[in-house]
Amino acid sequence: MSSLPPSPLPPSEVLRRARSILGWRDAAGRPPVYRLPYPNGGSDPARPHPFAFHEGRAVCDCSGFVAWCLGVPRRRPGYGKGGPVDGYVSTDSMHWDATKGPRELLRPAVELEPGLVLVYPGRFAAGLRIGVGHTGILASVPAGIPAGTPEWWRLATAIHCSSGNSKQGHAVNETSAAIWAKRGVVLAWG
Repeated sequence: MSSLPPSPLPPSEVLRRARSILGWRDAAGRPPVYRLPYPNGGSDPARPHPFAFHEGRAVCDCSGFVAWCLGVPRRRPGYGKGGPVDGYVSTDSMHWDATKGPRELLRPAVELEPGLVLVYPGRFAAGLRIGVGHTGILASVPAGIPAGTPEWWRLATAIHCSSGNSKQGHAVNETSAAIWAKRGVVLAWG
């Protein structure tokens, strides 16, 4: 039985968990790889890492990483009910929950601070998915720069699990938050 709460952890703890994965390696010394979708990643927030193992490799996707950082299980019966994905923490269900849903896990943030969730949903046309969403944890905010400006996004950083990070050698990395600019992003907290 998990000792973690059923709702998200405080932003400082979310950020601590996200940072704990930077540089993580498996027992064979290999870094994790990104795999989309990988619904088993982040399934148990009580584990010391968000990764599941597939064909001997540690794997995860962005939503599993963020669910683990929040301290919530990836599968949540009833989560997102009425939204695009029912019972499952995904970019689409997180965005819907924070903007249109019951705000069960996430709501728009009032103040920007490290440890918040950055999320934008997938893109759809005529009911078909034409692009995937992405999520990560806001790691740093630039001082003295108006929030939401192109410069702010370029200087802010986020910790996230992505294919681009995986190609650079580790699925989880801290990078510029610029990829979230102009994407209908929500900065959210529980």
